[in-house]
Amino acid sequence: MTNVDNGIVIRQNAEINIKVLAAQRQLYAEAKILSNYQFIFCILLPIALPFVKLLTPSNTVGLGLITLLSILIIILNVYFFERAIKYKKEKAARFQEIFDSNVLEIEWNRALCGPRDKAIQDIEEIFKRYTKKNKSLNDLKNWYSIEYSNVDIFAGRIMCQRVNTTWDSYLRNAFQIFLRLLFLGCILIIGVVSIIRNDIVVNTLVSIIAPIIPLTLYIYKQHFENKATISRLDKLSYRAEDLWEKVLNNVDSSTLTTCSRKLQNDIYKHRESALLIWDWFYNRFKNKQENNMGLSAMIVIEEYRQSKQTLL
Repeated sequence: MTNVDNGIVIRQNAEINIKVLAAQRQLYAEAKILSNYQFIFCILLPIALPFVKLLTPSNTVGLGLITLLSILIIILNVYFFERAIKYKKEKAARFQEIFDSNVLEIEWNRALCGPRDKAIQDIEEIFKRYTKKNKSLNDLKNWYSIEYSNVDIFAGRIMCQRVNTTWDSYLRNAFQIFLRLLFLGCILIIGVVSIIRNDIVVNTLVSIIAPIIPLTLYIYKQHFENKATISRLDKLSYRAEDLWEKVLNNVDSSTLTTCSRKLQNDIYKHRESALLIWDWFYNRFKNKQENNMGLSAMIVIEEYRQSKQTLL
């Protein structure tokens, strides 16, 4: 089979597309910073609340302050952190959609993503924020494997989409387990501290229940959203595999292009709503996942070439 160049490498490393990626990275970084503060307010602060009584003149004042702070934590999380993180995730998803539409030559879906000119607003400003902290843009180059540039565009496009549907599925399953352990650990700490610091049953119950409510709501939402993200990823992965089978069965390119756009719609929706995972947790699995992706790229390229040879 004769090698071709579908232009993915050239397009993904073009200046404008590197800027879009940088802006996307910046927004996700800002969202993760907010997520870190959210963790402090919703996890660490509730754990510390039972100690508040030590700073108050009486049990009544201490318990009242614990209850009030617990309510304030819930309000701050719902009306500030969750909204701010959601806004940045949605904007970052649109930037990634711009990148994919440019690089993979996918038609822009105005009905789903809004006007394209509106989607690219603020890119320059956000890009400048990125370059203030990141002097080099080299880590943004070759976003998709360069191997995907050596096949027909309709095949290379689907190869890249498959990566987007499988990238962090293993990581998210591990994160589910971590959230359960985190919840149990927090309950244990708050319970033990409250029992030690209180000699009256009512005081003990208030010291336990009040801090546990914001903590439970936070972890429950994280667990629920991550579970929903895993479910969407599984469905996306199945659809991507079905589409890949069509490539291997040499379905015509126009059908594959239409199917790619439909798959991209769901990839975009997934990016808008996917739960953010803390960097320190993500980085533990990053190298393993990148190695797996590199091996996967070679495998799918070989599969595609073999499927083309059967036609000869």
